[in-house]
Amino acid sequence: MRINYVIILTFLLLFGCVTAQNRSNSSDDQEDGSFNQCDAYCFNIMKTFLRIYGDAIQSKNEQILELKEKLADLKRHNVKIKQKDELISLLQKRICSNIGESGALLEDQINETTNDFNLEDFNYNTLNWLSNNNASQIEDDLFEDIGNETIDAFKDSTLNKTDDFQVQGFPLNCFKDAESTYISEVWVPNVGSHNVLCDAFGWTVILNRFNGSENFYRKWSDYRSGFGDLEGEFFIGLEILHQMTSSQSYDIRIELTSFDDYVYHADYSKFIIGSEQEKYSLKSIGGHHGTLENVFESNIGQEFTTFDSDNDKWVEGNCAVHYSSAGWFDKVATMNLFGNYLHSEVMDDQGIWWKDIKTWKAVKITIRPEKKERF
Repeated sequence: MRINYVIILTFLLLFGCVTAQNRSNSSDDQEDGSFNQCDAYCFNIMKTFLRIYGDAIQSKNEQILELKEKLADLKRHNVKIKQKDELISLLQKRICSNIGESGALLEDQINETTNDFNLEDFNYNTLNWLSNNNASQIEDDLFEDIGNETIDAFKDSTLNKTDDFQVQGFPLNCFKDAESTYISEVWVPNVGSHNVLCDAFGWTVILNRFNGSENFYRKWSDYRSGFGDLEGEFFIGLEILHQMTSSQSYDIRIELTSFDDYVYHADYSKFIIGSEQEKYSLKSIGGHHGTLENVFESNIGQEFTTFDSDNDKWVEGNCAVHYSSAGWFDKVATMNLFGNYLHSEVMDDQGIWWKDIKTWKAVKITIRPEKKERF
């Protein structure tokens, strides 16, 4: 409304100035090309009101820009809230399912045990035997005869299936029911809470490379702790891998994307990484299937090597230096997933390759608990 008033007032002033100008032109005493007093007066008035009008427009533009920024922030916040709600919903379903199945199984085990117990057998001779034996020995005998079997059965069928259970409020793994990629905070044994990139259907991303933005020719301490950005290129870290794969059995998937955008994969089971004292050796991997040829199993037993920690079997040199990377090497490499990122398909033994030295556009490695470990 303020702007409208300014426009009306400005129009009235212009009209008055034009009228005054016409009257002035009727005078024979006016000199051609000179400014009369009305011209100067109108100019000063118009200048003031135009400045006010311009300031008002600038203020409105700034308010509009500020409102747009607030609207964008609200949209981003709503997306995050929606993602959190989805995770909470999935978690609630998992908790209810776990509690229901665990409770039902425990009840069945108790009923089975108590049904086998005959009160008629609990007679005077039994009481006499109880009084004449040591209490700790009685406890050992009971667990040996009945309790151990019951407890072991309960553990095997329930407690080992912990991928969706929580520890101190954090899930142990990515949710297997999720159908999109998201960042989640999970609980890693002997480490604590840790942010990870979750892929669809419960896969945890441990290596992601696709544009060469991150340097992977790094020292031992970097590979131990992990590096990079979960929203870009990164490696999760050998210590995290050791703690996760030592707590339960994991499948692993290697995905390679060619420069014509075809995706190939190799899947393995029983993936286990040793401790730092064991040089993060590849202790176990097997059960290969997929569209990539099996070359990973040849690395079983090999220790991890970086340019500053030579643990390969090549006596004359360091494989990490030769291939400009890091990894599990024998005397030579069978793959080079931590090599230099090259932006075209070439034959280069320092690039990212699998079996032969033809380079790839992208590589992603994911892990998740084996099927028998999951509901």
